[in-house]
Amino acid sequence: MKEIEKIIQDGEREIITPLDINGYKLIGAALYWAEGDKTKNFAVANSDPLMIKFLVQWMYKALGVPAQRIKAHLNIYSQQNESEIKLFWSDLTGIPIENFGKSFVKPANKNYKKNTLY
Repeated sequence: MKEIEKIIQDGEREIITPLDINGYKLIGAALYWAEGDKTKNFAVANSDPLMIKFLVQWMYKALGVPAQRIKAHLNIYSQQNESEIKLFWSDLTGIPIENFGKSFVKPANKNYKKNTLY
């Protein structure tokens, strides 16, 4: 545990915040490379709110795409309230509610996790 704590502390000292534009470009590109859709569309799938918030900011700061031009789709569980979740993500990212398309509601069966994320 002490080794992990030291690595985290060293990393925190090396990361300068707020990020400059080159930092945004580099980190955003790496996250897109890891989490982005490599097919026909520019898309990202992830449930981590901070990552999604960063990527929306990256799209604006590095690519010039404002949140108002981004479309979003959600994967949710059947026990979740779709309107509340859309509001959560809209408030977090600045993506207008009307830019959220139809959500995919995961059917309740043994093939899907039962735990509820955001």
